[in-house]
Amino acid sequence: MGTEGRICQGNRPCRTVRVSLTKPRQETSLIPENRLCLTGRILERESIRYTPAGIPVISARLGHRSQQPEAGTDRNVEFEMPAIVIGDMTGKFEKLATDTFYRFTGFMAAKSFKSKSLLFHITGFSSIE
Repeated sequence: MGTEGRICQGNRPCRTVRVSLTKPRQETSLIPENRLCLTGRILERESIRYTPAGIPVISARLGHRSQQPEAGTDRNVEFEMPAIVIGDMTGKFEKLATDTFYRFTGFMAAKSFKSKSLLFHITGFSSIE
């Protein structure tokens, strides 16, 4: 639903505008961060599959082990997490060795619309030398 109004500025002719009476849009200029950088290795990797649109996809499982400072002491951290690579990078990812450590970058997202489980979407990787 809306209403009309007139805007007049200085010597310019007035113009008619339509004003919306709906709720104002939420501010979107602040983009929340969702970036993950993880050092780890590939524990499991499936073969390339393709979406119905023909986009290549590889599902994998990454492993991480480290010591992280927390509350004045070192904490031993060890975990596995599911990951996915989509698009052009799948060819390079498929050739990575499983006994080598890499630095993976990407973002976290829900596994599906109905799931709250998280999945690491890998958008970049490099070897650690």
